Amino acid sequence: MIKAVVVDLDGVFFHKGKETFIENVIRGYDVNEDDVRTMFFSSNDMTEYKKGVIGDDTYWKKFIKKLGISGAKDELISLLTSGYKVDEKIKKLVISLRKKGLKTCICTNNFIN
Repeated sequence: MIKAVVVDLDGVFFHKGKETFIENVIRGYDVNEDDVRTMFFSSNDMTEYKKGVIGDDTYWKKFIKKLGISGAKDELISLLTSGYKVDEKIKKLVISLRKKGLKTCICTNNFIN
């Protein structure tokens, strides 16, 4: 018997957030795409950020410095969060499942802290 359905956040319930962020940083700050992708997806700084070794302020300061951009941390976070869009099909599915009495849960492997 199914008791709950788990939905991943990034890439399932929400989509396009990271790609939209990358595009907006490239366009808004005229920086190299590979540099932005590396810093955001695979740099040691991002790994340390995800593990909680460095905090929010430290990561974004390094991001800004390494890319040589003039943006502030809050501006970049706003760019990141505004890019995420709810997948309406998944939202309708979750609502339908809940109406049928199933519990719905979210999960993500994004950050430790």
